[in-house]
Amino acid sequence: MKKRSLLLSVLTFCIMHLASAQVISPQQCQGICSQIDMNIGPPSNGGPITNPNWSYSHGSPSIGPGWFWLWSYNNEGEGINFSGYNFVAGRQYCISYLATTSTHDGSPANASAAFNIVASNGPVVGIITGGGGAPIPGIPGGAQVVHNKPWSTFSGGGQIGNTEWVTFTFTATSNFNNLWFFPSSPTLPQVEIQVSQLIICEINPCEVNFSVQIGQFGATQSTIDVVAWPNPGYYFCNMEIYREGTLVYSGSPVSYIAPPGNYRVCVTFCNEQTGQRCRKCFDFCIGKWTSFTTSDPVEYPDSPKSGPIGAGDIPESTKEKPVLNELRIAPNPSNGEFRVCAAENSIISTLEIYNAGGVLVKTMKGSNSNTVQVSMDYAPGIYFVKARLQDGKEMNSKIVLE
Repeated sequence: MKKRSLLLSVLTFCIMHLASAQVISPQQCQGICSQIDMNIGPPSNGGPITNPNWSYSHGSPSIGPGWFWLWSYNNEGEGINFSGYNFVAGRQYCISYLATTSTHDGSPANASAAFNIVASNGPVVGIITGGGGAPIPGIPGGAQVVHNKPWSTFSGGGQIGNTEWVTFTFTATSNFNNLWFFPSSPTLPQVEIQVSQLIICEINPCEVNFSVQIGQFGATQSTIDVVAWPNPGYYFCNMEIYREGTLVYSGSPVSYIAPPGNYRVCVTFCNEQTGQRCRKCFDFCIGKWTSFTTSDPVEYPDSPKSGPIGAGDIPESTKEKPVLNELRIAPNPSNGEFRVCAAENSIISTLEIYNAGGVLVKTMKGSNSNTVQVSMDYAPGIYFVKARLQDGKEMNSKIVLE
């Protein structure tokens, strides 16, 4: 069948990137974007290709000014390669394309029918015909399936010629220089797709910046607080606290009351538009060191992180000592009027105050002294204070507004 057109301190962190695969509009791709030249050759069914970045993989795809058209049924059909973009291992990409999909007779597609995009090294080459289709080649070794969209998930079930933007993200598992496009269906009806306006974006790396603050609570317990600084376009998704390898808290930022033990705090930021999730973790100990084994299935096995803590006591000289916080706030809790003081020989250059979600709510300049008087008319709750000193050091603390 064929054809028609169309803390205290931030120490060692571990980092994790998760990619979403949701359908979003193309303008939501962020980063360095390229509009791909899809003028492949003179309009034809399997005719000559004049653009050196394009080549046929199997069958005889239809090409036109700014588009290609492919079909498949009975595990046969057509496919095409684009070799004009280099993907780098470990980097995240966003791809958008405009798709018009249908089935040849308007009936529902086979449940396994899909449109596929595979990243590979070098073009994929099967049987190229002068007309009609050919068997779908096997996926090359080392290639990565970056897009496998079931036909039923296209607009209108992919049956009646609807046009829509499709956008997805992926992280390259290797260095690739080719994208292979092909529809696939194991049975009739014939599935058909026209693709145009291909956009490829390299997504800017997602950074998670936060500090962990430890305070004293009673005689035997401590508090764990997190101050986070999301990059523009991101927000604080979640905070996780693990004790002895067991998840003890997951949710919005809180002042967590922590008995002695081995801890891991993980912070996740989310992109407001794409849903991209970025995660970092920090391992530390409160009180006596003990032995435990932690298992965190979210992290990559080779992520840099501090490993499980060794068994037994550590030498007295290196045991954890009570924290002496040089940044003092009084009164605390406060009704909104309070004083922030650093050490006597320090000069506070700037003062920043963040709410519990890590959002900057107030910035103040110092007055060439170690003290800043603050007046805040904000909702009751926990706020985090960061002081930048004239010598470049930073100190953190928290204030409770009543």
